[in-house]
Amino acid sequence: MKAPTDRRPRRVPSQRPGPEGGKRDQNRQEQVNRICAAAAGLMLAGGIEGVTIDAICRAAGIAKGSFYRYFADKAELVAAIIEPLATAARAAIATCEASIVAARDFDALLAAYATFVMRLAPVLVAERDAVQLYLQESRAPGVGARAPVRALADEFGATAERLTLPAQAHGLLRALPASVTGRAVVGAVERLAFDVGAGAIPLDPAQVGAALLSMVFDGLRAGPP
Repeated sequence: MKAPTDRRPRRVPSQRPGPEGGKRDQNRQEQVNRICAAAAGLMLAGGIEGVTIDAICRAAGIAKGSFYRYFADKAELVAAIIEPLATAARAAIATCEASIVAARDFDALLAAYATFVMRLAPVLVAERDAVQLYLQESRAPGVGARAPVRALADEFGATAERLTLPAQAHGLLRALPASVTGRAVVGAVERLAFDVGAGAIPLDPAQVGAALLSMVFDGLRAGPP
């Protein structure tokens, strides 16, 4: 299975043959993408724990020894598969967090979150398999090769809680436990994203995100509805 050419660059081993960005380095990046694409397809069908490294090597068309040139184990491979999602989400949060914290009225808060959705939406399309794998496995125990997925899920939950607090402090959102409301929103976002990726909701991710934001914030908005 050949990796799509629009995939975002993934990390490669620190020991590089030749200069970064050179032909040999590009070849290594292509090989990493090829392994990630093959593994993601198998894991979506059989689950992370149900797929062996031998099966991944067969699907990627490489020898097992070649696999260990790029990844120490399956957990490191899973981390590489979901890395574009993690990187895009962190970048979107970093870009929008200042606006969320600075919001003093509800329209400004809604606009900040809408910007976040718009910045994240492209990765849902460009990295569909990686996103679907994360969504499929993010509720499983954080052990074994699933550990990177669960760690990212926990990070998203904690971030949602943290970003809820300034809006509550400014009187924009109801004073409900942020640990509950933040994670509830993340859960709704992830379920909708999974359904969009699976084709169950035939809408653009940005449209789905805008609808969800309106529903969620109308319910959490401070003061009379």
